[in-house]
Amino acid sequence: METISWWGLLILAVLLFMHWHMSIIVHSLVLHRFATHEQFIFTKKIYIKIAYILLFLILGPSYLSARAYAIMHTLHHRYADTHRDPHKPHKGFLGVITTLYKTSRVYSDIYHQKPVMHIDGVAIGIGQEYFVPRVMDWPSFDAYAHHPITRIAWGVLYGVGYYMILVYFQLPLWLMPLVVVHILMSPIHGALVNYYAHLYGDQPHSMQNTSRNIPQYMQWILMLYGELNHNNHHRYPHSPDFSLGKGVDGGFIVLKVLRYLGIIQFVNK
Repeated sequence: METISWWGLLILAVLLFMHWHMSIIVHSLVLHRFATHEQFIFTKKIYIKIAYILLFLILGPSYLSARAYAIMHTLHHRYADTHRDPHKPHKGFLGVITTLYKTSRVYSDIYHQKPVMHIDGVAIGIGQEYFVPRVMDWPSFDAYAHHPITRIAWGVLYGVGYYMILVYFQLPLWLMPLVVVHILMSPIHGALVNYYAHLYGDQPHSMQNTSRNIPQYMQWILMLYGELNHNNHHRYPHSPDFSLGKGVDGGFIVLKVLRYLGIIQFVNK
């Protein structure tokens, strides 16, 4: 029987823990709260460029264009749970897979600025959305970070790096599939919020959609920095505190630290 290196397992756990936290922080703060809802502003323009670079370095193969993300998520809030909703949850045994696949198709249509997106076979015109100014819009950087070759290169780098760790610490190669979690970090976070937080949890605010707040104990387990207070967020989309002062929003805590450091300022809307 092979002896498992506990040091190796610890390193894998730390890598996953750090990547999970860094990914959700840039996803939530940069893509969601800043690029989409403009809940705060950066005090210097250079910080926006740095935010782009952090998205690229941390999300890697699951990098998302801030502009395309902002358009897609704006449509989600505007048309939540209707046939025009890019994130509309699909029920059934493979519901989350179906939802992720169809969301990725819509995202691709938006990124390539197609005037029509297709949801469940329905053609929906969105050409007017491309003329709305966005606070994050760096087409040349997106073209590089979003390119299939760049994504493949990231995937190879992740795979080789993971394999080397397993070999060096003499860990079983059946742990290799864990690298997929790192590669698909953005879609995994998106599914937890925009799929499960529309199916499970409480609805403290009456809304014309199925958004819910996931129970607090699950929020502590999943560590998504306040994103699972989804019903709160749909009710008050411009509030940077998704807990609305009735819980802990890790993302809001990070934002307050950034404000203290003079990097951001909150916007009153």
